[in-house]
Amino acid sequence: HGSPDLLLQPIPQYVGEVTEDPYANPDFPPEDPFTSGFCAMSWSEETSENGNKKYHLKNFMTEEEAQAENFHITHKGHCGSCSHLQDLGVYIRQNLTSETRECGLLG
Repeated sequence: HGSPDLLLQPIPQYVGEVTEDPYANPDFPPEDPFTSGFCAMSWSEETSENGNKKYHLKNFMTEEEAQAENFHITHKGHCGSCSHLQDLGVYIRQNLTSETRECGLLG
């Protein structure tokens, strides 16, 4: 569940343009231009042909705004291009930042 093909439009736009390799220097990770907000999700009544529920992701400035629209906070900061629920579920269970950077360096 939560695979990218279940994410409904409108898909949140990634707000920061990537102009250089963010993993070139692990001592200086990329800055999040939306640090004061929250990424949140909401299940849809719409389902896939396999019966999996589809969902929405949306950026909010406050937790209260998200809750008022029946969205659930997934993390602080903007929804990124890889914020599919499937990916978020993996990161919630374990922090893979170091492993991901090492894999990227190895190519």
